[in-house]
Amino acid sequence: LLGSFGGGKLFDVRTAHLGDPWSAAIQVGWVLTALSVAALLVLQAVKPTPAAGAEPYHAGLWLRAHTVLALALLGGVVLAAGWAWSRPQARAALRELTARAPLLRRWSADIDIARWAGILARLLENRVPLIQSLQLARTPLRRGDIQLLLGRVERDVRSGAPLAAALQNSGFLTPAALAMIRVGERSGRLPEMVRALAVLYDDA
Repeated sequence: LLGSFGGGKLFDVRTAHLGDPWSAAIQVGWVLTALSVAALLVLQAVKPTPAAGAEPYHAGLWLRAHTVLALALLGGVVLAAGWAWSRPQARAALRELTARAPLLRRWSADIDIARWAGILARLLENRVPLIQSLQLARTPLRRGDIQLLLGRVERDVRSGAPLAAALQNSGFLTPAALAMIRVGERSGRLPEMVRALAVLYDDA
């Protein structure tokens, strides 16, 4: 519990100083890791009992000898993880980390595209103007880089560009998805095609 509280306070201080929750989380992680290693070294230096000294050391022996300490450490990790997840800044840092991971980057992008298309379709179906719909649809998205791309799309549409052309310039959608948007614009069925796009990415 003390470690969880101390780690939380240190995270707040480093975040205020650096202005970057992810960098602050990394620094706090290094500090906690260093303290854990130091504690293990101290335990190693303690003279073993005669019964324990005759057996080769391994993790099972340590856990049996220090069950309370191991449970306390595990509880501290769980509490610290729970506390961090309750912080919006920590969750945002985790999302940004996910966005940088090659294996998860495309998957997280598809989730945000499906969410964006679903919200945009609902707004257009309720006859909300396109510019306002674009602004509202990108606000709930989790990935900051996708929000920035859609902000550029909104700016281009405000300048008079068709939605499909603005999306193509941003590199936001695949050619097949762009074709759906283009068909929707030309046929006057944009809400319907955006809804189909949401279903396509939601099933991907």
